[in-house]
Amino acid sequence: MKPNMISFALVLCICSIFLFFPSTCFTGAKKGLELWFFTLIPSLYPFLVVTNTILLSELFLSLCKVLKPIFCPLFGVSENGCFPLLVGLLSGYPMGAKACADLVKENKISLSEGQYLLCFVNNPSPIFLLCYISQICLKCPQYCFYFYGILLLSACLVSFCYRLKYKTKKFSHPSQEQLYRTQPSARKVIDKAMRNASRTMTSIGGYIIFCSILTHTIQTAPHLSVAFKIGILALIELSIGSHAICQFAFPLHIKIILTLTVASFGGLCSVLQTHSVIAESGLSIKKYIFAKLLQSLLVSILALGFTWKVLSL
Repeated sequence: MKPNMISFALVLCICSIFLFFPSTCFTGAKKGLELWFFTLIPSLYPFLVVTNTILLSELFLSLCKVLKPIFCPLFGVSENGCFPLLVGLLSGYPMGAKACADLVKENKISLSEGQYLLCFVNNPSPIFLLCYISQICLKCPQYCFYFYGILLLSACLVSFCYRLKYKTKKFSHPSQEQLYRTQPSARKVIDKAMRNASRTMTSIGGYIIFCSILTHTIQTAPHLSVAFKIGILALIELSIGSHAICQFAFPLHIKIILTLTVASFGGLCSVLQTHSVIAESGLSIKKYIFAKLLQSLLVSILALGFTWKVLSL
């Protein structure tokens, strides 16, 4: 199905919900707005401003030089390509993708390198995995770093797979003179960083509300089986899907495998957010989705091995 047909189907779905279930639509939109305003804006907006400020200033060059000895030989990226790797390690969806797109649009990395990085730097945040997934959902705080390690290892494996595809392309970056021939004032840098961050947060908020309407409709649907609801919720939104999986009477090892697999993909909501932040950069959302499916497969295999070894199944 073409992307425009998918968009049309999603819009038609929301319109149908609004026409036939207005109260459900209102409640779902309200929940999404509360999540966006009270959780995502306080946690994500400052990080967006900081990353945009770094990208627009000479701090970017200094930071990349520090990261170069570690990330360049390990992942085969250029010096400038180290920055999305750091963002991906420290933050969650869709910040890794946004860092790739911003660097491509600013001509700080090539489109080819941006697509390579996009395949593995966009992941759930460490806090989300260590706290929400491990402690609240799975109630296994003793295994939290194992879970995070599984996600990191799967991302590294995906990078090695795609590195073989891009092995004939040597990534390079522009010289410092090309990047910062005329350095703007600090005020202009911060103003532009805040405008970019606000625009990104508005787009993310729209998709959060959109997916919240869908998930609330599924949760309140009276004639759907519990298993079907769990599957649909996991495909739509990461946090709600993970919670639904862990509330069901699955054995612990099944909960771990399913939850980590869902976390590695991120659901429809994270895909839509990623598609939004990479718009106009030339990066392919189809290649990104395929890479995330590959990572989900690797996570399920690694999680199965973990449960078999640690839980002695």
